[in-house]
Amino acid sequence: MEIFLNFKRRIGKVFFLILLMFFLFPEKADAQEKTLNIIVDAGHGGSQSGMEINTEEGTVREKDLNLKIAQYLCEELEKYENVNLCMTRTEDSSVELLRRTEIGKENNGDVLISIHNNAKGDCCMYDHGCTVLVSKGAYKEELAEFEQNLACNILYELSQLGIEDQGILLRDSENGEVYPNHTVADYYAIVRNGIKEDIPSIIIEHAFMDHAKDYENYLSSEEKLKELAQADARGIARFYQLKRKEDQKILDPLENRKEKLVLVKDGQSENNEISYKLFYEKEEISTTEDEPPKQEEKKESTSEENSSQEISREKEPEQKEKPSFLWIGLFVAGVGVICFCFLVYRKRKR
Repeated sequence: MEIFLNFKRRIGKVFFLILLMFFLFPEKADAQEKTLNIIVDAGHGGSQSGMEINTEEGTVREKDLNLKIAQYLCEELEKYENVNLCMTRTEDSSVELLRRTEIGKENNGDVLISIHNNAKGDCCMYDHGCTVLVSKGAYKEELAEFEQNLACNILYELSQLGIEDQGILLRDSENGEVYPNHTVADYYAIVRNGIKEDIPSIIIEHAFMDHAKDYENYLSSEEKLKELAQADARGIARFYQLKRKEDQKILDPLENRKEKLVLVKDGQSENNEISYKLFYEKEEISTTEDEPPKQEEKKESTSEENSSQEISREKEPEQKEKPSFLWIGLFVAGVGVICFCFLVYRKRKR
């Protein structure tokens, strides 16, 4: 009888502790959401001023505009959960291109965003608008695809400010440099070094400093520079599905976004290859009156499934799985209860 009572007490304690753990600490052992390490790179700096223009207020240097946008971008990204930020420069100092990627690597960067502004050159026919520079995908294609998708989101947000979207720019190296797979390397050092170190690295060219309307509309005041940074932040947040701290909102993913891709082969705009790509393609399911009823029902079901999958992707950051040890504990408790009932049954039978 004493053995039976001791067993009963132990089962009761185990069951009570498991229930207590389940109800009081359901999220304690949940896998924590991964922190996104974003490296924000203010282009140029120090002796490298970038583009310079003369205005009524004096000389405006690209390096200064880039730093201000980068600082505003960090302010905006701090408004989102699970984001860690690192700047390659916080003042007017020179930072070598390779060193910028090294800073990203040292800080476990998940992505490097290089902030720039543009000026008319020989490599492209347009002289205004925004563009994002990424890898062309000859080496580590998946990484290049990742960069293109991120660029698409940022260009969308910048275009909402009224800046003309000039598309995603890809450019071949012109000095014979190749990747380990013997394909022609990317032209821009930030992009190329990022690919080598497995850090997605993109360059945002926000607007043309030497285009009067671009400068006046988007670069001529602190408020306008802040708007550019806010657009960049929304593009990054939409791509990564970041949750805003203030209201827990997540921006809806893009759908059916068509972007222009410009491949610069030799630095001469007349030899560029222009193509178009549909990003985030969503299949549209259409039905006709001639289709059998069963087929219509099947298509409606498929549409519902696609919708639920889209919602699931939107809400993914909020989803959490119960830790497996809780289910094991509940299973053990259940076995214990069954054993207890069996012993009670045996006792009564005696």
